[in-house]
Amino acid sequence: MQEILKGIEALFPLGSVIELRVPSKPTVVGYFRNRQKLAAVIANMSGKYAAVYYTLNSPEYGLYDNSPHKDEALANINATRDDQITHRDWLLVDCDP
Repeated sequence: MQEILKGIEALFPLGSVIELRVPSKPTVVGYFRNRQKLAAVIANMSGKYAAVYYTLNSPEYGLYDNSPHKDEALANINATRDDQITHRDWLLVDCDP
């Protein structure tokens, strides 16, 4: 879990809202500000799903503030839409063979 936490700390400034996604049927989504809880959820879900990841661009704070399920990952909740990204933190490049 320490390595997961190091990655979170390297990528996200303190106080960031971080969206966790698990593409499954149905998709699992969570909004986190608590880094320890996020790292614990990632560690718990890793290996149980084909992919467990966090989005690298910042969603609106309101998605976290208005969520009744803060710092939890749940199925059947809406993920961040493109128009709910507040700014780009990283240039994302996906390279496949």
